[in-house]
Amino acid sequence: MPSYENAVKFEKEAPAGVVRLVMGNGFYRAYNRSAWLFYCCIAEHKVTRRYLKNLGENVVYVGFPMDKLLERIGGREHHKTDFGYDVVLKEGEAPDEAGYAEWLETVPKEPASRGDYNALPLCGDELCRAVCAKIRAFPIESKTLIETVAFVGEMRSLLLEAKG
Repeated sequence: MPSYENAVKFEKEAPAGVVRLVMGNGFYRAYNRSAWLFYCCIAEHKVTRRYLKNLGENVVYVGFPMDKLLERIGGREHHKTDFGYDVVLKEGEAPDEAGYAEWLETVPKEPASRGDYNALPLCGDELCRAVCAKIRAFPIESKTLIETVAFVGEMRSLLLEAKG
C-alpha cells in the first residue's frame, strides 16, 4: 500500500474524468477529487475525512473491498496502474468541477481527540459551532456553581487553544 503522501500525489495527477483507485490492505480507496467523482458517479459510499499532519492538509476518501471492484465500477473502462486502477467515467457522467468544493463542505469532519495522529483539529467557524452546540446542550439549571464554572473554563480553554 502506498503512503498517504504517495496516494494523494498520485490522485493529483489524475486526468479529468478518471477515478483513481489505490489498492491497499484488501481495499480500494479513492482520494480527494477521485472520492468525489466515485461518490457522485459510481456509488454513494461512506466518505471519511482525515487531517494528515505530515501533509498538513485534509484528505477525504471512500473505500470498498478489493473483491467488489467489478461490481462497483460496472461496465466502465478501467486500466491497471502502479497503485491500483484508473476508472474512466462515461461521456457526460462527470459533474461540474464547481461541485467539488460544495461536496467537500458536506463531508463530516472527525472530532479531534488527544493522541489520535489523524484527528482533525477544530478551528474557525467549525470551532464556534461546536462550542455553541456544547453551550446549548449544557443543562445549567441542574448543575452546581462549581460544575458551571468548570464548564465555562473548558469552553474558554477550547477557544484560547484555537486562537493560539
